[in-house]
Amino acid sequence: MLIREITDHRPVPLHPESTVAQAVDAMQTAGLRYYPIVSDDDVQILLGQASMEDILQYAPSPDAPLEKGAGYGLVIRDGMHVLEAAHTMLQHERNSLPVVGMDGGYIGIISRLKLIDAVTRLLNLNDSGTVIMVEMKPRDFMLSDIIRIIESEGARILTLTVQSPDAVQENYRISVKLNLDDLSRVGNALRRYGYIISVESAAALSDDEIADRADAFLRYLDI
Repeated sequence: MLIREITDHRPVPLHPESTVAQAVDAMQTAGLRYYPIVSDDDVQILLGQASMEDILQYAPSPDAPLEKGAGYGLVIRDGMHVLEAAHTMLQHERNSLPVVGMDGGYIGIISRLKLIDAVTRLLNLNDSGTVIMVEMKPRDFMLSDIIRIIESEGARILTLTVQSPDAVQENYRISVKLNLDDLSRVGNALRRYGYIISVESAAALSDDEIADRADAFLRYLDI
C-alpha cells in the first residue's frame, strides 16, 4: 500500500503572503501543529511548514506574512510505502506530515491515525484467523521453507511478520496469521521439521494436550 492511496487532500495549504492569524486559524481548524506553505503557481511547490510553536513565539503580529515558513522540514513522498512512512513519522514523533510528488508539488497531508488504519488493513488485523509464532536461529533463517510447510497443510497465510534478533532475543521470530481456527496440523508439521513453536493457542493443541491441560486446571481449582 502506497501513501498516495491514503493521502488526505482536504487541508488547503497556506501561501507565503498568508498571515499569521490565517495560519493559526487553519492549524486549529485542522488540528495540526505543522501546516504546509506552498508556492502561488499551479504546481504548488512545498516551500516550508509553519509550526504553531514558531508562529506564537516569533511572529511580530497577527497580520504579519508567513513568508516561507520555518523550513522545508520532513516530507513524505506519495510513492512511499506506508510502512516506511510510519517508520519516519514514529522516529521523528510527528502526528502528521505533508505529502509531495516527485516534482516537489504539494499533494496533501498524511496523519498518524491514517497510517495506523493503513497498517491495520495491511496486516489483516481485522480479519478472523489464528496466529502461530515460530522461532528460528539466525543461521537457519529461511522463510520459503516455513511458507511451503504451512501451505502444504492447506492453510492460507493472511499476514507474515519477522522480528529480528536483538539484545534480549537471539532468534528470529516469525509470526504468521492463518485463515484457520485449528492450527494443530500446521503446528505439528512445523515441529516435525524441527521448528520451535513459541506461541500457540488452544486451537493449535492436540485433543490429548487440551484434555491434559483442562484436567490440570481443574485439579488446581480443587486445591
